[in-house]
Amino acid sequence: MRVNVLRAATIARTHFRPESFYPDSAVWPFNPSGYPWRPVNSEEMSMKGTDAQTSDQQTGGCQCGRIRYAAPSAPIALYVCHCTECRKQSASAYGISYTIDRKSLEILGGAPAIWTRVTASGHTLECAFCRDCGSRLWHQSTGYPATLNIKAGSFDQPVDLSDAIHIWVSSKLPGVVIPGDAVTFMREPS
Repeated sequence: MRVNVLRAATIARTHFRPESFYPDSAVWPFNPSGYPWRPVNSEEMSMKGTDAQTSDQQTGGCQCGRIRYAAPSAPIALYVCHCTECRKQSASAYGISYTIDRKSLEILGGAPAIWTRVTASGHTLECAFCRDCGSRLWHQSTGYPATLNIKAGSFDQPVDLSDAIHIWVSSKLPGVVIPGDAVTFMREPS
């Protein structure tokens, strides 16, 4: 029997809601680490609300479009992180973190869920993601209460990595080439 893969994917995308099979939040979404996740609202994430976007902002969101946000056009810092956790969360060679003032992020639509984990430095990292498509959108650390890091791949327009700071280069994958003039740190900058 032949299966129309495109039709099957469309049916799964539009009709399958894992939470209906796993109503207990401890098992949905799949969470092998055992760290808790929970839905949050914008006030809990220390954000402004839904003000209109201005010219000094850029927009982004999750893959399915349910969660939308606006953030400053210029970051405080732009990091390419080569640590194993960022590689896992991005399912790629590194993660890209666009650091902004925590209060400057504006939620334009939707509400993220939160998954937490302990960082290598002992802080708690709260990771915001879309419960529908699973896209990681940003994270904030108890060790840096004034800032948060947007996952730069979630912006509508690509970011320029020319001046990015490369961190945790001690964990970078073989074959990843870091520009010779890039600022680098073997671990996390202090």
